[in-house]
Order: sequence, then structure tokens, then C-alpha cells
Amino acid sequence: MTKSNSRLKVFHALILLFFCFVHLCFSDDTTSLIALRNSLLKRKDVVSTWFGAMTRPCNWTGIMCESFVVHQISLSCTSSPLSLPFPEILKEFKSLKHLSVRHCGFNGRIYSDFWTLEHLETLDLSDNRLSGVLPLAISNLKKLKVLVLNSNNFSGNLPPTIGQLKDLTELSVYSNSFSGSLPYQIGNLEKLQSLDLSLNLFSGSLPSKIGNLKRLLVLDVFTVGPKMDLDL
Repeated sequence: MTKSNSRLKVFHALILLFFCFVHLCFSDDTTSLIALRNSLLKRKDVVSTWFGAMTRPCNWTGIMCESFVVHQISLSCTSSPLSLPFPEILKEFKSLKHLSVRHCGFNGRIYSDFWTLEHLETLDLSDNRLSGVLPLAISNLKKLKVLVLNSNNFSGNLPPTIGQLKDLTELSVYSNSFSGSLPYQIGNLEKLQSLDLSLNLFSGSLPSKIGNLKRLLVLDVFTVGPKMDLDL
């Protein structure tokens, strides 16, 4: 083998390694993280650690990745609310397991594609200004264990399909504007340990099937609704 051929093979190998490096370092999730950061640019003072020039996206505060795939996004906005629309780019994190944006002051409605994140196990949207109704498509989140929607402006009925989230251990919708009758399908959530329905506008009676929740340790129905019959 001539020296020129050897050099050519080494060159091709280096080119291949370069493209492999680019693929790993700029995977779809990394690109989406950068897009998420850019959507918060107007309030970068709140998430200043995300804007360090030398920090890789998977090393940003609150981000956890495995092989450049994002599994956790936890935004800490305790110093000041962002007061921005709920980020549409979140729907791109197809392998996301844990999402927390509590105290972030996101506003507006949650777009329908968000409810396709089927690997979510923990979803905490508390202390924002989110509005609209929970869709039937919430049943797509089959692996969900914790759902916390406290202190928002959600309204309408709780969808009956919430009863299909069989792995739920915590369901909290404290301080919203949910109304109508509680779906009896809540009684299907056999793993539920904590249920907080307080400070809403529900009416009717508590479904008798709530009595089936044998693992329930916490049930908060304080001021659950002015027309709510609390007798089981």
C-alpha cells in the first residue's frame, strides 16, 4: 500500500469521525434545546446559566440527557416569572420523562401537539398563567405518574380520559377554574396516593368510585366548588 493511499484512508476516516461528532453534538434534542433557550431570550436574566458561551446544552441547569437525548427539563424561575407564552418547542422532546416549569409565569394555552409526549412521567405546570381546557388526548401520557396543574387558569371539565392514566400516584389541580361534574373514571386510578381538587368550580357529587382508591393517603376537596356535594 502506497503512502498516498494510506493518507487518503486516514483522511476519509477523519471525515467520518467529524460527521459522527457533528451528529452526536448537534442531535435533534440539542438543536431543540438551543431553540428553547432562544425562545426565552427576552428574559435571559432569569435563566442566565443557559446563556454561558462555554456550556454545552446538556449541561445547562435543570437539563438531564442520556447520549444527547433529553430526559428532564426543570426550569427554575423562582427569582422572577418569565411572563412568556408556553414554549411550543417543548413538543420536540419526544423522549422527555420529566418536565417542571413551576413558578415560571408562562401564559396562554397549551398547543395540542404537547399531549403527544408519551414518555412523560412527571409533569409540573404549577404557578403559571396557563388557560384553556385539558383535552381528551391527555390519555396519550400513559406513563404519567405525577400531574400537578396548581394555580393556573385552566377551565372546563376534567376529561374522562384522565382515568386512563393508570400509573398516576399524584393528581393536583388546586386553584384553577375547572367546572362541571367530576368524571367517575377518576376511580380507575388505583395507584393514586394524593388527590387535590380544591379551589375550583366543580358541581354535582364526588363520584362514588373514589372509594375504590385504596392507596389514597391525601384527599383535599376544600372549597372544591360552591355546588359540590361532598358526601361519598
